[in-house]
Amino acid sequence: QEEIPLSATHLAVFNRDELYRKIPLDAFLPNELYEQWILATAAAIPEDQTPRESAAKQLGGSAQEIAYRTKHNADTISSQTSTQALEVSFTRSKRGDWVWEKDFSVDSPKLFNMMFLASSGNSWDAELTSPLGAKLRARDFQDNEDDTGSNSNPLNGMPFVAKSFTFTNQGSGKWQARLTAKSDKDNDLPPEDGLLLLEHSSPYQLSTTITNDELIVGNEIQMTAWIVKNDEILFGDDTETEEENDSNDELEFFEKDNSPEDSLKPDLSDFDTPLPTVNGVIETAKASISLPNGTSVEILLHDDGRHQDGLAGDGMFGGNYLLAQAGEHAYNIKITGTTPENESINRSDLSAFPVLDTRGLVDDQVVSATTTSTARSNHADPRRVSIPVTVTVQNGALPEEVIGYAEVWGHDEQGAEIAAGWTGGAITPAKVQETEFVIPFTFHTDWIAIENVREPFFLKNVEIAGPDTLITMIRKDRVDLDLGNHGIRARARHGKVEITEEMLEGRNPAPKKASTKALSDHDFAARNPVMSVPGWCSTNPWNEGTFRRFGDANSEIYFNKRPNNWSNFKFARELRDAIQEESLKRPIDTVRIIAHSQGGLGALTASAYYWPSRHRLIQIPSVQTLGSPFGGTEVANKGRHYLAKYLVKWVAGCYVPYDLTTGGAARWQRWIPYYHRGKVTTYRTSHKKRKWNHPNRRCHYSSYIVRGNDDGIVSTSSSALHGAHNTGVARKQCHSEKMRRIPHYKDQNKNRHMRDQARRR
Repeated sequence: QEEIPLSATHLAVFNRDELYRKIPLDAFLPNELYEQWILATAAAIPEDQTPRESAAKQLGGSAQEIAYRTKHNADTISSQTSTQALEVSFTRSKRGDWVWEKDFSVDSPKLFNMMFLASSGNSWDAELTSPLGAKLRARDFQDNEDDTGSNSNPLNGMPFVAKSFTFTNQGSGKWQARLTAKSDKDNDLPPEDGLLLLEHSSPYQLSTTITNDELIVGNEIQMTAWIVKNDEILFGDDTETEEENDSNDELEFFEKDNSPEDSLKPDLSDFDTPLPTVNGVIETAKASISLPNGTSVEILLHDDGRHQDGLAGDGMFGGNYLLAQAGEHAYNIKITGTTPENESINRSDLSAFPVLDTRGLVDDQVVSATTTSTARSNHADPRRVSIPVTVTVQNGALPEEVIGYAEVWGHDEQGAEIAAGWTGGAITPAKVQETEFVIPFTFHTDWIAIENVREPFFLKNVEIAGPDTLITMIRKDRVDLDLGNHGIRARARHGKVEITEEMLEGRNPAPKKASTKALSDHDFAARNPVMSVPGWCSTNPWNEGTFRRFGDANSEIYFNKRPNNWSNFKFARELRDAIQEESLKRPIDTVRIIAHSQGGLGALTASAYYWPSRHRLIQIPSVQTLGSPFGGTEVANKGRHYLAKYLVKWVAGCYVPYDLTTGGAARWQRWIPYYHRGKVTTYRTSHKKRKWNHPNRRCHYSSYIVRGNDDGIVSTSSSALHGAHNTGVARKQCHSEKMRRIPHYKDQNKNRHMRDQARRR
């Protein structure tokens, strides 16, 4: 036996003289788990021989925060749109041309917008017949191309084919569309399919959601849809009573300040309170689902109270679908009906989601959970215990990193079950046998002392998810837990236990940093640089040097990787590694991040889940975001599948990650601790406030897809984050280049303000 050095981070486990696995010390278990292995050496791998990777934080939170993380429902992830999507597929006419014809309804007599989206769209010829009988040819349409830059991708400026038109004062009612395209003389093949998007200048919006959190083969998803007008549900049979409304008491919204305890208080507003209703008739509600194998299915949505749609006749339509295939699923939810003004209404919502197949992955799921003290090194805290959760995996494979969550529960003095707190983080599974893994959770026992929770203890709602989709691969409702004492009772008896940062995110494993109190302003700027970060599929939008101080290059970290197809956790790891690399070159104490678009989501994830360096104690004390889609965006909903399908030139090698859709963003937010949101300051921008629906007021043609005030890609509501410091909305600015107005990252006053905020000591 050899003494384990204090600098050790891993143990080397050998099998028949071959290196089998490096086991993190935090995951090391009693010897009986390794009986079949030959421990060629018990000496730890010295730190200089381990990979230069940074450690993940050991996250935790209060019992009150558990309520915030409960499964999202329709109010939290609903997608709202006033668009109607018509898929275009041509057939041969008797004259030999290719033709597509379709009737559609318009309920906005003053103005509506139409977009042809297809890689062959420039060769189309269109004819519309209005409800008044007027025939309009494409040459008569008001083309918005010159005004709104419809030949550029709103996300990153790449060119693609699209045509956008606006119609004013043409009347509401039934329209007829006829598209024709010439035959290809060389191969006589039909034109490529496309999409016709209609955006109505109407107060009636379609809200949709998927209510099942586990998108895995064998589970049912619940699709829900309803029409709203000014937050009132449109439906046919107004049977709701005043007593039913009064029975739903609204809970308190907590105001956040900078103290750790208050920042943990979640928004516990009652999501089950029904919306007011107005009369109207929904005639049909259905969902078309495109499957990974190229086929599609159609399901009817019902308002009968038997499809998880609330009460019968309440205006909420629901339907179930059993997931049978792994891979990308896309859906098109369609609703038709009549408004209280006796106008026909048609709405469609497009989006997509991934499905995992975990059959053959997990055998008996969570097998056991025991605890051992983590007081093994000079960084250890005897109040933090290790909770190794054992998982049996049939195919012997798990991702190198998983995202874990578990709640620690016990009992009060009367024997009732109560929560002590939660634990989680980005965790490296330790393989101990061919099909057996250990997920090394840790938990700070001061949470138990705060709530005065007593044994017997148990884990509840254990979730193990993959980092790319955050879809739960392994779930266990309850696991018995032998926690031991660890001085919990004594601390509970000696008065109030204060919440500390170590309870919220663990102890930084890096050496303690030197004091910076005596640093000059110049030296402080160099040791506390500002990092600028781009968004999805783009390079850094700020010029190098924008956030530099005193002309010193060390005061700025210019992150200029192009984040193609990155999930938010992939983005976070890239930022972590960039900071780690920079810290090996020079001393750094903190990094303040200023991020555009998806970069803000990646920066918040990095700040919440990872320590930037193993070699130096570095913090990310603040994240400033500009136009970041914390709530997802309708453009991503449609772009993930439908626009990618019909606009090959638009994608150009960039695939929209699930995290940017409204459903994916809601799933990601569930994994972001409430405490860490207080580090974020959001900046929001939009087109001109008045007459938003006029073509000369919008940032881009894509603004017709993103309902409400937006910057051409992200709505002002989506770019705010609950629990963060949300600023007001700056007008007359857009999301990126080639839009109607200046991109918001070229506002020099805003850039100086963000730089000064980041430089505060």
